[in-house]
Amino acid sequence: MLMTLYHRFRMIALMLTLGLWVSTNSWGQKGQLLVFLADMEETTTQDFLTNYQPAFEKFAKQSSIDYKLVDVSRGSPDLITFAPALVFQNHLGRSLYIGRYGYVDKVKTFIRAVKRLPQTDVDNPKTQVMVKKTGRHTLINPVKITELKGEVPANHDATTFLNRAMEAIDRGMIQYDYRPSFLAKRNHRLVYSAFYPYRSPSGKFFLTAELYSQFNCIVPVAKRFDLPFQGSWSGYARVFEQAGRWCAQRIDSLLAAPGGDGLLPLDVPVKGWEELGLGLPEAPGGKGQEKVVEPKPLPLEWVVEGPIEADLPVIGFSFPPPMDYYAGELGGLSGSLKLNSDHDLRRALGRFDAKMSTLTMGDPELDEAIQGMLKMMEFPESRFDFQSITQVENPALAYGFPTQIQAQGVFHFMGVAAPQEVDATLQPMLDDEGLPRVLVNAQFSIRLKEKYGVKGPDGPEEAKDTVVFDLNFLLKPA
Repeated sequence: MLMTLYHRFRMIALMLTLGLWVSTNSWGQKGQLLVFLADMEETTTQDFLTNYQPAFEKFAKQSSIDYKLVDVSRGSPDLITFAPALVFQNHLGRSLYIGRYGYVDKVKTFIRAVKRLPQTDVDNPKTQVMVKKTGRHTLINPVKITELKGEVPANHDATTFLNRAMEAIDRGMIQYDYRPSFLAKRNHRLVYSAFYPYRSPSGKFFLTAELYSQFNCIVPVAKRFDLPFQGSWSGYARVFEQAGRWCAQRIDSLLAAPGGDGLLPLDVPVKGWEELGLGLPEAPGGKGQEKVVEPKPLPLEWVVEGPIEADLPVIGFSFPPPMDYYAGELGGLSGSLKLNSDHDLRRALGRFDAKMSTLTMGDPELDEAIQGMLKMMEFPESRFDFQSITQVENPALAYGFPTQIQAQGVFHFMGVAAPQEVDATLQPMLDDEGLPRVLVNAQFSIRLKEKYGVKGPDGPEEAKDTVVFDLNFLLKPA
């Protein structure tokens, strides 16, 4: 009880100190960053306030952006169905940040993308999903079940197997409802699950599983590999049901965890923005200046311009936890992207080159060691060549619509050309001069020893053999 009162007092004091109930601070006229918070004593809210709120306040002040903490206990706009939720708004409109709340650099990138062209409504169709409604919030779990591997029976019917598997997962995820198709919205949260079935020569059935955050499709947030779910082949449905229960439990744990994935579903009344004192701010030039920019048509040929922000690396890399203290960046990236006449990324041609000499981990001794490990003198560049796009959402590049893709191609690294998948989001935007740019966020991972014969640093086998790359850069017209 005393701790609850302390947290409430602390929150009220913080809001009054910043003057953020409904009033605007005097930091500038470059828009507003709104942070919606609920249940001040809850772990997720306290995580944001303790570990991230000071950095957001500092960023907003340095950027001359008005900053508001909004307590949703009186109600929230229809768009805000969970907390913490971050919204940027200016005289042109408002946009909801989709990402981990703990990544201030990602929020900087988000604001840059939407400050001249606010988000527009867009449906995101999903198939084979589990859906959970809590209050006003909707959680979506798209499910992927790979083909049966191992000793496949001669009379095996893949369609029947997948249908029975989904029915069993549905039984295991008691609070969820199965939907063969679903239109995801911006304010829905997604957690992806993948199941990998295997039948042994002796007829035993094994099932491994992974869960991925919506915000990182490369490193799973939970997995069941070392101890697979198992049973008899005739009872494979019961194994999938058990895996479904595990999946639901892990999703609950993820959404309660600190660090950015956590959220509190809201069940407060819906209230309008103006009713809450959160109407759009006036244009810098006063009333009558609230005109949305008419952007120039998007070009068909693009080249790498450079980093999204001067203080953000073009390419970051790290080993997975618990070895994520081995991390660094590369500053040299060049490349091009060529679209067809309808801007459809499914027929795009692209090539991107990284200068390995720009690699640094911030420690001269580590840099020297990794330069020798990766044979940089012999192989000073690496390259990714597009071959095809296997998955895509919103395939045609257009202002206001982020396009998500999974690209298949060839990664040339240390003299080895190996197949590589890259997950990427491309979002057309306008720069500060109103000129077209494409903001690119991409991720992929490589296995050092498995593909390139490189022994990683001391540590757990899988972690030391995996390097995750995170790319953030701008394309400009060629």
